[in-house]
Amino acid sequence: MQGKRLVAAALVSSLLLPFSAAQAAELYKIVDEDGNVTFSQFPPSKPQGEMESIKVAGTNDAMTTLSQSGNIEYCGDIELPAKDYYRSYQHPNDRFLREVGSKRKYWQRKLERAEKQVNESTRNQNARSNKYNSYYRNSSYRSQQDVAHFERQEAQLKNIRDLRCALHWADKRDTDMEQFRAQNHTELKRLEDVQKTLLSQLQRNCGNEPPLDPSDKGATLRLEQWAQCSQQYQRDLRDVSRQLQAVSQKIGATLP
Repeated sequence: MQGKRLVAAALVSSLLLPFSAAQAAELYKIVDEDGNVTFSQFPPSKPQGEMESIKVAGTNDAMTTLSQSGNIEYCGDIELPAKDYYRSYQHPNDRFLREVGSKRKYWQRKLERAEKQVNESTRNQNARSNKYNSYYRNSSYRSQQDVAHFERQEAQLKNIRDLRCALHWADKRDTDMEQFRAQNHTELKRLEDVQKTLLSQLQRNCGNEPPLDPSDKGATLRLEQWAQCSQQYQRDLRDVSRQLQAVSQKIGATLP
């Protein structure tokens, strides 16, 4: 008398690219009548007895839940920037928002790489599973390969969830970022106007810089006179140029 076979199939969807329809990876857990457990990426063919199919819900937007320890917030293993850290700086809010902008770019690059690796790994594993299915009739061998693949991916999937959490946290500061950029754009325009005014005054009061000609004593004298006349303007222009560069860097650091 042939005993009944109980098969429990668990369908697990991997976290994949959130921006396009991703290929889902599936893992079936099979338990026979003797309690032996095997895993496969392929559903059991013509199972006898009762089959129970359990679907584990998944989402392309899944992310780690934000947590907090003291004044520090975390997305899994990722420590998020904290305003308190910058209290001793001259412009604490500026430094904080610049750090958030810099981290957001870094997290976005890491997320894109991690999602790409998971997709490639899944495609390669699917190809290998097809190969095992063709050449190996031993389902236990195939299941070992599938389980090893999913265990390797678990750390990557956790990292992806952490990164999505961190990016979501950074995106919620967009209003502050926009206000910060607007203020600095205003300052940038003011400094550009100061620079134009200084250049105009330099031209009006000192004229163009004479060409260098060591063989002509008159040219050397005119160059010395121009250098003396323009000395303060040149100093002011260098100061303004440094400030313009600093403000531009502030704006750039907070751009998506």
